[in-house]
Amino acid sequence: MKKMTNTPESIYNEYLKGTTYKTGIQLYDNVKLNQNFYLGKQWEGANAPDIEKPVINIVRQAIDYYISMLASDDVGLQPILPDDTNEDVQKAIEYLIVDEMEKVFESIKFKQTLRDFLKDCALDGSHALYFWYDPDLENETDLAGGIRMIKLDCTNVIFGDPTEQNVEQQPYIIVVQNLPKESVIDMFNANRENIEDSFDDDTALDEMESYAREVEKYVTVLTKFWKNEQGIVQVMKSTNKHILMNETSLEISHYPVSWMSWRKKRNSYHGESPITPIRSNQIMINKYFMMINEFVKKLAFP
Repeated sequence: MKKMTNTPESIYNEYLKGTTYKTGIQLYDNVKLNQNFYLGKQWEGANAPDIEKPVINIVRQAIDYYISMLASDDVGLQPILPDDTNEDVQKAIEYLIVDEMEKVFESIKFKQTLRDFLKDCALDGSHALYFWYDPDLENETDLAGGIRMIKLDCTNVIFGDPTEQNVEQQPYIIVVQNLPKESVIDMFNANRENIEDSFDDDTALDEMESYAREVEKYVTVLTKFWKNEQGIVQVMKSTNKHILMNETSLEISHYPVSWMSWRKKRNSYHGESPITPIRSNQIMINKYFMMINEFVKKLAFP
């Protein structure tokens, strides 16, 4: 695998390239419209102040039905072991792995999060889960730390190859976060000694604080994952100007990002929401009842 040289500027350019692709396929517009239609905001932009605007929300009923059907089945675990494993040993190992995974699922509230994950995936067309190990996480054992998980909107995940749907085939993955500027400065301070450049004074911190003051409340933080020549996942965190966490090996061979598309589209890692093709149907239903309402009012009071 080709060696990748990363700087804040190069990562930011890759981020801009990813947002350009998302804009080109109208992802941001579709996500906003689908969420509005699900919530019942289906008359936005209509310039008709004197007409009542009924909403017969078939979109929400359909999505809720899809989610209830999918979430009604419990999540199962089936570890895959080498074929040459002894049968008795295989059963024992499978039991231990499943038992530990059940504990992890319970600690990260995976099954409770699954319903929201499926709903967001249905609304946006795609959605992601991000897993990481938190050494400061409290648990009931003597071992420090534990696995954590958060949901990621598809608008905040950028694949290096937008035509490839397989996560593990990606040259890199960028996770986008808008964090409060105070926490970004604290993050920079905490990792200051580990960043490649050595600082003898407070010049770098002053530059970071000056940059953070340029934005009102939030700073865009980019976390990039890629694999080195040995196939081991590396991570680096930065803004568009400053490194927040220097290149670090995660010592794993799979990206810590799980990706799901509701309906897969050819040559795109973004899927299609079931709402997108029926928005026009929803609009016509609302217009139909609006016209019936206007007809009855005018018939009663000519």
